[in-house]
Amino acid sequence: MGAPALTLALFVALGIFGWTLLEYGLHRGIFHFEPDPKKEYQLELAYLIHGIHHDYPWDGDRLVMPPMVTLLISALLWWPITLAVGPVLNSAFYAGLLLGYMAYDLTHYYLHHAVPTTRLGKWLRRYHLVHHFSTPEVRYGITTPLWDHVFRTYPKDKYAGITDQKVDDLEAHA
Repeated sequence: MGAPALTLALFVALGIFGWTLLEYGLHRGIFHFEPDPKKEYQLELAYLIHGIHHDYPWDGDRLVMPPMVTLLISALLWWPITLAVGPVLNSAFYAGLLLGYMAYDLTHYYLHHAVPTTRLGKWLRRYHLVHHFSTPEVRYGITTPLWDHVFRTYPKDKYAGITDQKVDDLEAHA
């Protein structure tokens, strides 16, 4: 591809890392934007973008980003990244970005529709469900809380009263 393998691997890793920031930014800035309560179109848009997902968190049709939205975001990112790093490194970075996106979508689906068995899986699921049911104004990271720490949206309340039993009860009513 015209670049050393280690450089390409680094840019793939940077793309995955970049996805985590994009995931956080989209979730916090777009999915949870504060509509003007006096503007009906903003209220409806906010509900369509992400409010439905919070109202119906177990609905499998509302867990992944629609393909057209994904294509639009991808197209908007392609050219600025190419201009910044060149076409060869952009391909590697973009591959990482897409890997990160796929990991996010699969993780998000898994957190809503499976019962994790690992400590990490259980922790991520609880972290995400607390966002849904107790504190939608914080905990925007889905695949990682890294950016919640950086941008101070990682609360100190641990789980906001969500116990293992509460998680089990939420699943029972899904």
